[in-house]
Amino acid sequence: MTSPERGAASDTIEASFSRLGQLAASLVRDEMALAKAEAGEKARQLALGAGAVVVGAMISLAGVIVLYEGFVAAMRDFAGVHPVFSALGATVLIAVIAGWLVYSAVVRLKPSGLVPRHTIDSLRRDREMLETLGR
Repeated sequence: MTSPERGAASDTIEASFSRLGQLAASLVRDEMALAKAEAGEKARQLALGAGAVVVGAMISLAGVIVLYEGFVAAMRDFAGVHPVFSALGATVLIAVIAGWLVYSAVVRLKPSGLVPRHTIDSLRRDREMLETLGR
């Protein structure tokens, strides 16, 4: 190879590496933007879910109080149970139901639902692509 040919090939290689660096930097910026967007979406999902739980709990509290009073009155009037024991029985029943509801809610609200899966998959594909280009 003569000197001018070597210079042109060197320029082409340098331009290729420069372009690869630009593409890699652009890829990282795009992935960061995707991660931010996905994190924002997950935060909105979490906030809406938490708001719905709070509103639902507040509304259902009134129903639970009425149900509790009705159960106490029914035990006292129809079953002839002393008012103290009917209140105690109603409280135990409500506590068992509340415990079951809290347990089922905790099971459904696992942190795995908040993982940015799209970003992780995209980063994994990008890493594999860069590894193949680096070989």
